[in-house]
Amino acid sequence: MTGETSGHGRSQNQDQDGRGLVGGRYRLVRRLGTGGMAMVWLAYDEELASEVALKEIAVPEPGLSWHAGGDGGLDREMAARVARARAEARNAARLRSHPHVATVYDVVRHDGLPWIVMEYVPGATDADALVRAGGTMSSSDTARIGVAILDALVSGHRLGILHRDVKPANILLAPGTSDAPRTSDAPRTSDAPPRTSDAPADGAGAGFERVLLTDYGISLRPSSGDPRLTAAGGVIGTPGYLSPERARGGEPTEAGDLFSLGATLYRLVEGEGPFARDSDLSTLTALLFEDPPPPRRASVPLATAMLGLLEKDPERRMTVPEAERLLRDAVSAGSAELSGSAGAEGGGFGHHGGFGHQGTLDLSNRPMAAPTAPSPLVPPPAGATPHRRRRARAYQFVIAATAVVTAVAGAVWGGAALGNGIGDDDSPSGSASESSDSRSYRPYRNNTTLDQELVPGECVNAVWKNPKKPYTGEVQMWPADCRVSSPAGQVIAVEPVADPESLSETEARHTCEERTAELRKTLAAPVAYPMLPSADGSTLACLVFQRGTDEIYGPLGEFRTAGERLAVTNAGTGDCFNVDGRNQWILTTCDKPHAQQAIGWAKAPAGMSYDEFLEANPRLCQRKYEQAWVRGTPREIVGWYTGDADRWNGGFRFLMCALKDANDSKKLPGGSAEPVDG
Repeated sequence: MTGETSGHGRSQNQDQDGRGLVGGRYRLVRRLGTGGMAMVWLAYDEELASEVALKEIAVPEPGLSWHAGGDGGLDREMAARVARARAEARNAARLRSHPHVATVYDVVRHDGLPWIVMEYVPGATDADALVRAGGTMSSSDTARIGVAILDALVSGHRLGILHRDVKPANILLAPGTSDAPRTSDAPRTSDAPPRTSDAPADGAGAGFERVLLTDYGISLRPSSGDPRLTAAGGVIGTPGYLSPERARGGEPTEAGDLFSLGATLYRLVEGEGPFARDSDLSTLTALLFEDPPPPRRASVPLATAMLGLLEKDPERRMTVPEAERLLRDAVSAGSAELSGSAGAEGGGFGHHGGFGHQGTLDLSNRPMAAPTAPSPLVPPPAGATPHRRRRARAYQFVIAATAVVTAVAGAVWGGAALGNGIGDDDSPSGSASESSDSRSYRPYRNNTTLDQELVPGECVNAVWKNPKKPYTGEVQMWPADCRVSSPAGQVIAVEPVADPESLSETEARHTCEERTAELRKTLAAPVAYPMLPSADGSTLACLVFQRGTDEIYGPLGEFRTAGERLAVTNAGTGDCFNVDGRNQWILTTCDKPHAQQAIGWAKAPAGMSYDEFLEANPRLCQRKYEQAWVRGTPREIVGWYTGDADRWNGGFRFLMCALKDANDSKKLPGGSAEPVDG
């Protein structure tokens, strides 16, 4: 959907990719962008002689996490991608008349797969790319984008459509034209002067008039009866922009979209997301357990709106009318400064590169679509009114404080004061959700998200409260599909506990180490972790994770079945397997002839780099096992490793050492191989 126009010099039935006309009428011109799930092409409509954008579903590549379930896992992943494409087309089409939703024209089938035909927007840039290239945006332009996206979300919510993946990369910003339709027929007010392309430009983002919300691929209509689209652990979205309740496995809601909008605006004006960290795992940890840093660049009304939308408790999260009012205040404040001076907006919180003070977005007066009954997207709970009154008082306080401090030392302190005043409601009236949680069924002491006891064989994803000390302390955990997703760990055993409150952590850990000992002997870097029962619970759950990696790829030990694909992180010594044409390991029984047998692990020496580690394969394995396993036999030692540098950087630095016949065309005979000397 992005890019520039181009000529069309190819013959009638020929396209850029050599695949013929898509749907019998669309000729591919060039690729506009590629993501993990789809590719977007600029295409030429032969019938209407016009340019369109085509979204093509990307076929899953072999060797990725969904292959833990064998060919069935691949089929399920492909089916999920097709379902996303159809959902995107249906839901975006229902919003096609909205000025801030990318228009979907049609869905055509080509080679058995759906292609989405969309509006082509010349010169469009996604907001994330714009910030990366040009720096942060001004508060007023960030607020204008916020008004537009909020309007699009509310319109979708009125139709029962949840977006579920609001983030800067899903917001397109494009230049307008002199005859472009206005975003609203409502008259402009004196406090919001028009922004036109004739206004002086400043910054990499100047000159954009259109704001479009894209990618409804994982959107959901809860009442539609459509199958729900899921990812690892049943949670789908983008770390850092996902709402905390969704990260814990809760149901998607309108309030979750509002949280994602708050995180998105924070990224645009501050330069990085409120929970941005070095890895997805640490980002999710921050999302769940940490408050966003007080905004430093945002104007007071924009900062207030962002922090209100980033409230972790969805019942206390800022409502649409509050957010709209504050965002419009931020737009008006920037516009007033434009008419009064060329100085920085917000007393020093303004432009730091990006959209600039005098951009061209014309959203200041578009009336927000009123939600249908019940009117708030998040119905106000009992006791919520005092919280909102407190937020308003904090806003007024910071305005006064900022005015004073600006005269003395600039407005930086104002941002810090704002952070101290919003969302810190310590009054009894603000604790309704906490008392509600305390009445909920929570079977484990060290986890507040699971509401059912775990069972043997169940896989989980986990986010540790202290990512520097994983496998200890509190953890946020939710069930994961062992074979379709790529889980972090697995429940190996469950022990009934007569008196849960008397069970100590030391005793629980000792029990779990005993119950998982045989499995752990076969793995590279296993760690046993106990889920201690609470007063509500009745069982101790013993899980196994692998140190240095946040995924085990698939089930472990006896929970696997012949025919499943393996990875370094869920394979174990004694495993017999075949290797297919794509270099994938296929678990088989050792009773039958097989290509290889895992015999142990070789750890990289201290100080070895990742490249040196790859070059040292299979020598590390041969040095450790060749004398005992190969001497005087027609066998040889090979080494397998993970091709994931992130896993290496996380501390998982092992070669899986395997035995095979020296003749590649032969298999090992049936039965488990033994060392030469027995």
